[in-house]
Parts: sequence; structure tokens; C-alpha cells
Amino acid sequence: MTVEANMNRPCPLVVGQVVRSKAGHDKGKVFLVLDCCDAKHVHVVDGRTRSLAHPKKKRVIHLQPFRAVVSELQTMSEDAVCDDAAIRKWLAPYEAAHTKEES
Repeated sequence: MTVEANMNRPCPLVVGQVVRSKAGHDKGKVFLVLDCCDAKHVHVVDGRTRSLAHPKKKRVIHLQPFRAVVSELQTMSEDAVCDDAAIRKWLAPYEAAHTKEES
């Protein structure tokens, strides 16, 4: 196993950031960053196929970040209501914009 360079650097993405997948079977789908595993990997959710119970581990280089950050996910506490329906609601404007670009 090789040692990857720059593993001590912080993850360039933040929790709650909206991202689009650039590679893999989910290419083109919009996700939210749930948490950062290390400098090269994050867990992402979309509220449909990737729920809070089963997030997808994705490499950072395979994600295109948006400038938008969902602050409700950043400040999520134990008493806050955050479920898959809320995630779908937060991602809806970005998915709609993505489908307009393809047309």
C-alpha cells in the first residue's frame, strides 16, 4: 500500500456543502457533505438512494463543490430535526438547476 501525499492537510470541503459527483455510477447527482473522513474522503447523502443511515464514502477529487453551504446541517444538534426529507428539500433547487443546464 502506498502512502498518499498531503494526508495531513485538512479536507477542502465543509460539512453541509453542496457538491456534484464528477465520477462513478452516480455521476451528475447532487449531494450534501455529511462529514469529512480524512483529507481525501467525505461521506455524502442525498436523502434518496444515499440516506443518513447509509451515506456514500466519496473521494474529494470526484466531487465538484458548489459555493452553497446548508447551515442547518452544519449546526445540527441532537434535538434538531434533520431527516432525509429535509435533505431532499435542501437539495431540490440545485437538482432543478442541474436539469435545466442539461436541456
